[in-house]
Amino acid sequence: MPELSEKTIDKLNEKVNFSKASATIDSLYAARSCLNDEVVDDLDRLLKKLDAITEGHVDEDGDELFDMADEIEHDIMTAQEHLEKIYEVLSSITDCWPDPDEEYEEEED
Repeated sequence: MPELSEKTIDKLNEKVNFSKASATIDSLYAARSCLNDEVVDDLDRLLKKLDAITEGHVDEDGDELFDMADEIEHDIMTAQEHLEKIYEVLSSITDCWPDPDEEYEEEED
């Protein structure tokens, strides 16, 4: 397997924020906790309630609908913030991806 060139390694050292990189696992766990089964169930209930209201089948209290949407939105936005941190690190790594014809060095036996 070819090795990365010094140029690519230098680029990784320059572009990747290693303190942010080490926190990506924590960010993923945090995002996952925001998008747990309870949020999925709440979203399902919200959509069913919205459908019932808009189809005229149920005369519901609108405040409850908007309160549910607000709570779910908060969870989604918090998860998105955590996912953006992960994306930033991954993007900084993939931005350093070498051109296969130029940046790899052959292993010496």
